[in-house]
Amino acid sequence: LQTLLNNLTRYPDQERFLIATMCAIIDAFHFDVDTGNSSDDSGTAATDEESTKGNGVWRSLNNRIIPKVETFLVKEKIDKHGSKSKCLRSSVALALMKLFQKLPIATFEAKLPKLVT
Repeated sequence: LQTLLNNLTRYPDQERFLIATMCAIIDAFHFDVDTGNSSDDSGTAATDEESTKGNGVWRSLNNRIIPKVETFLVKEKIDKHGSKSKCLRSSVALALMKLFQKLPIATFEAKLPKLVT
């Protein structure tokens, strides 16, 4: 996914196909996301190995993938008169919405307003 996101800036002529592929990859996201804030009933945190796996997926999503995908939400277009306008890519918004639904509820509620506005 990261390679695909990098190719979007390199190959603007293939943007439509790359956006469609990116949305398909996000729709098929199947990893468990653990933010690392949870603990079990005895008050001890999860083992380091389990925490690292969950946190690795979470860190990758939170620090690299979601911000990069959010940059492709809005596309600037120049019409025939030379004025610039912005349009929302609904397929990217829908893919992000599906991804946010797979995140913990607190994270979902925090990221949803950014997507809606």
